[in-house]
Amino acid sequence: HPAAVKQWRECRTLLHEAASDGSLSLVGLLLGAGAPLWRADEEGQTALHAACASEQVEAARLLSDQTPCWELTVEDNYQMTPLHLATESGVEPLVALLLERLTQLSGTPGADVDAIKQLRRGTVQFLAGIELCATAAAAQRAGRRARRRRQCERAQIVRSRRRCEGEGLLTTPI
Repeated sequence: HPAAVKQWRECRTLLHEAASDGSLSLVGLLLGAGAPLWRADEEGQTALHAACASEQVEAARLLSDQTPCWELTVEDNYQMTPLHLATESGVEPLVALLLERLTQLSGTPGADVDAIKQLRRGTVQFLAGIELCATAAAAQRAGRRARRRRQCERAQIVRSRRRCEGEGLLTTPI
């Protein structure tokens, strides 16, 4: 349960390292041997956080296969859940996996459905913000390109007129 995770802090475990490296066979072996998923490192991150921060989709799938997967809702010392880390990385299959797992978790007795909805909603808002920033940046780049193109066209016209003046082809100076 998330409250239990907040009370337990220690160094990174072998499961953290295996998840971060995407070593699926080692993750599977450790899970089979009973390695605790809820154990957090000194930054408050579980192995699921480590997999998401390292963009390891299949490791995250293995770690979140257990039901219920309370680690989905655990916030680290920076108030980041595994879903926040996945969203920040922009790896769509990872985000989709965690959203699916959160949907499954919301049907679990004892799950804080409102907190899960808020987490999902916040992620959508975060993604929308990224999209808006990308759209604004693209518009700025397009505007700069158009300005540069107009400046080049004006400079080319001026150079052409001056050349024509120099050759006596223009009777009216610029």
